Amino acid sequence: MSDFKEIELEINPRGIHSKQILAGFSLLKEEKKIKLKVKKNFKFLNGLAVANIQDKKLVYDTLDHADVFFENELKQSDCYYKRSFQKRYVNLKGKEIKPLGFNYWVDNKFHYQASPKVLLEYTIRKILKKDNIIHSYKKFEDIPGLKNNQYEAILLTNLYDPKADEVENEEKEVEREQINQFRIECVKALRKTYPNQVLAGIKSSEYSEKVAKEYILPKEVTSKDHFLALMKETNICICTKGLHNSNGWRLAEAIASAKCIVTEPLYNEVTGNFKKEQNYYEFHTVEELVEIVGDLITNKEKILNVMKANYEYYNQYLRPDMIILNTIEEYL
Repeated sequence: MSDFKEIELEINPRGIHSKQILAGFSLLKEEKKIKLKVKKNFKFLNGLAVANIQDKKLVYDTLDHADVFFENELKQSDCYYKRSFQKRYVNLKGKEIKPLGFNYWVDNKFHYQASPKVLLEYTIRKILKKDNIIHSYKKFEDIPGLKNNQYEAILLTNLYDPKADEVENEEKEVEREQINQFRIECVKALRKTYPNQVLAGIKSSEYSEKVAKEYILPKEVTSKDHFLALMKETNICICTKGLHNSNGWRLAEAIASAKCIVTEPLYNEVTGNFKKEQNYYEFHTVEELVEIVGDLITNKEKILNVMKANYEYYNQYLRPDMIILNTIEEYL
């Protein structure tokens, strides 16, 4: 790494999908593994970052969509790293495209973030003890270890408004309705079956207040900082798929926190040896979810084994500096 010339990273620091990339490069700079110049481009779409390394152009795509690419950047790239990586779409492109891995909103330092306005908001929120807008990677991290608190497992999810402006077509509207209904059914079943062992609920929004008011958790629970604290005090984190069958942020957060994970199937290929029944348990139906959670609650050894596997995976593949370092070393 010491032989690398200065890396120029072009990125929109306001894009929340791109923050993981910015955090990774800035950490490598702090570790003196690279020299870094950040070129802020506020016209860049959320989810896009371009790194110029020596004479090579590496593109980072953290979009939810597996079938959508930044086409201009793809054409100009030497290697294109995609979060939502599926071979059936990648093979049509005729370019070198590789899986990037899991994505979540995570920051390192905020001196690259944007403007004095952002720093002012950060300071005010900190004084008022409100949920913050800077999510340090250290905030998510934990070590494997069984917790002896009230709740064994946690499921906090949100609902998507099918009529929101960003919904592209009727097919995507139906997708949102199906995701919402499944999430509500999961919460309902977990509350009924494990009322004292699983904390399950939905985040408040204008839409969720209309369709699932009885399952909404208070903001003291659902704010980011409070949720992370609660998740760290439980053994099991339950995750559902994101929009467009993406691997959701919650999944990455749970890996970073070394949790035992129960999740819907993963549709996208990721980096490293991330395997079913090693790093996570998989459910397809509400009934399967209830059964798996019940089995894990009574089997602490299974829980601890998954915790340990995810701790190792995080430090090798998901920690912001490692996800970027792996792409550089793999290609160059």
